[in-house]
Amino acid sequence: MAKIAVLPTSKPLRTEVVKRGKRRQALNGRVIGDLAAKYDMVIIGSTASDQFYEYLFNTLPLHQRVKFRLYGRSFFANQSTEMSEDEIADQRSRGWAEILTENHVAFETVRKTMGSDLLPRMEHFTWERMEEFIQDSRVDVLRTIEQISG
Repeated sequence: MAKIAVLPTSKPLRTEVVKRGKRRQALNGRVIGDLAAKYDMVIIGSTASDQFYEYLFNTLPLHQRVKFRLYGRSFFANQSTEMSEDEIADQRSRGWAEILTENHVAFETVRKTMGSDLLPRMEHFTWERMEEFIQDSRVDVLRTIEQISG
């Protein structure tokens, strides 16, 4: 069964380096290599610039590029802002719902939960807590470098 990594942020892919006394961010090649080695598909989406994703894609070894699906700022900015009562509220959540659907990841858009007052609640899909909505055993939602390297 193919393993899928979902990164809703690009922060774990970056490392801070000091060069000539100046701090700057660079890609963490070890983390990217770990992702490519452990997973058959790596889905990364955030509001990082499209230029960042283009740079990331161009730095990937050719044999690893096919594993990566990258979604940058313009993808999320192009999501519809109109909504009805039963629709997902924000652009990032809508974008992630589209990404998961496009990549054949099973998830719920609305789920029933129990509130602290023991009354049932209906929760809409949100990218901040997408791991609670994903029902696909192949998927790991990774938000930190420790989750990737561990």
